[in-house]
Amino acid sequence: MTPAPRSSASASMQTTESPAVMYLLSEGLPPTVVESQVLNYAARLRDRGFHVTIWSLALNASQWALAEERAGELRKRYELDIQVFRGIPQRVPFSRALNSLLLRALFRRHAVKCDVISARTDYAAAMVAPLKSRYRFRLIWDARGDTESELLMKYVTSGHLVRTVARLKAFSIRRWISRARKSCDHALFVSQSLRELQGRGLDDTHCTVIPCLASTEQFFFNEGLRTQERERLRFLPTDRVLVYCGSTAPWQCVPETLELIINALRVSAHSRALIITPDPSAFESLIPDGLRERFHIETRAFSEVNAALNAADLALMIRQPNPVNRVASPVKFAEYALAGLPVLTGNAVEQVTEFGGIIGNIQPPEALTEGRCPPPVSSESRAAMADRARQLYGNHQFDAAVSRIFSYAPPSSGQPGNEYE
Repeated sequence: MTPAPRSSASASMQTTESPAVMYLLSEGLPPTVVESQVLNYAARLRDRGFHVTIWSLALNASQWALAEERAGELRKRYELDIQVFRGIPQRVPFSRALNSLLLRALFRRHAVKCDVISARTDYAAAMVAPLKSRYRFRLIWDARGDTESELLMKYVTSGHLVRTVARLKAFSIRRWISRARKSCDHALFVSQSLRELQGRGLDDTHCTVIPCLASTEQFFFNEGLRTQERERLRFLPTDRVLVYCGSTAPWQCVPETLELIINALRVSAHSRALIITPDPSAFESLIPDGLRERFHIETRAFSEVNAALNAADLALMIRQPNPVNRVASPVKFAEYALAGLPVLTGNAVEQVTEFGGIIGNIQPPEALTEGRCPPPVSSESRAAMADRARQLYGNHQFDAAVSRIFSYAPPSSGQPGNEYE
């Protein structure tokens, strides 16, 4: 539980010349997501004159190990002050209150003074809320998803005792959400569905719905890049390339995704599969030996993913209909869309169904059930879809909302409550 060494965090948070913003996380530095959904935004704020610091509590050993490994590289790449501290695991009783006390000690040690804290997730917002009255910052609650349903779904097939414990934990989550809602000065929701679920009682002047955006500098369609990358990967002009980008996490529906890809490869000799994943060995074990040479599986840096998407013809994003997916805003869909890709997906995610209808890039899963790929999309059509996607998922939306969200006028009184509650 010893925090990282003192750094320039204190100095960067004390300036009065420009607004000082802290991004607060409670998940270490998770791969990919922290870059697309935190560091890209933080860098844009910095470029607009804000003084920005990222603090993250790693709440278990694996988060801590990964964060220590990645912190130095991410500091250098984004030129941001990123600090990681070891926190109390959520499974520990009263972890939220204990992590609040830990944060108070860290704030005191680093002499933190900031105008705004953007807390990613309801847990992080509830964790820092008790510090508002002393440190006088505006609290931005960045709501990312239906955390209560995520927990209950995880244990839906477990025994009675485990499900009872899960329901008690769900009660804690509802309290975190309530604390975040009452204490925040502004709330960000990734979808209108999530805003309706968790933002009850907040008026529109204190809420903003911003989808999980993607960087238009990093994700785009370019015909020359497509040709170059297909040549590098040794794809033939006649090859139809199906791409999956992600991990083997349960919500990614990897078995269903691979079944569709394998059917397509068996039906058509011109079909190829491109898998971009942090878990290549896990995918290797799932592929039939007879089709192995038609799969290209690799791990890529975040900055190199767009080239792979340009090389592909159809992306797969399968999700099960459930409460978690209903209110979600998958950043992967935003990245696929900005690369001008048609996306094979169902109607599990309300926002994807709505935005995909506007972009015109949705293909139903039935399109591959018989193994027959949809007809290829021309470069002109891909460019047009990418342009429509920029209007919905481009990070200019964040820029437009900055002055309203990160205004550093004196914060509202909030309801910090009892630290030990």
